[in-house]
Amino acid sequence: TFVDAFAKCEILQVLVISVFFGFALHRFGGRGTLIFDCIEKFSHVLFVIIGYIMKVAPIGAFGAMAFTIGKFGIASLLSLANLMASFYVTCLLFIFVVL
Repeated sequence: TFVDAFAKCEILQVLVISVFFGFALHRFGGRGTLIFDCIEKFSHVLFVIIGYIMKVAPIGAFGAMAFTIGKFGIASLLSLANLMASFYVTCLLFIFVVL
C-alpha cells in the first residue's frame, strides 16, 4: 500500500509513488495548483523548522561533549581525536595522491 511504503522507508517505492503523484498533479493543470501550493507551503514550513534545528545543533553537541568530559574525563575524547586525525590524513592523501 501507499502508506506501507512510507512507513517502512522503501525508497524505490516512495520515489515511484512520488513520480506518479507528480504526473497526476501535472495532468490536473489549473485545478492542481491548490494542492501544489499547499505542498509548497508545507515544505517551506519544514525547511524553517530544519533551519531552527541547524541553528541550535551546536548547543546540543557542546552539551554532549561537556557531559562526556564531565563524566569520563578528557581522556575519553582521545579516541575521537584519533578518528578525526585519521579522517583528515585520509582526505589529504586522497587529494594529493589520488587526484
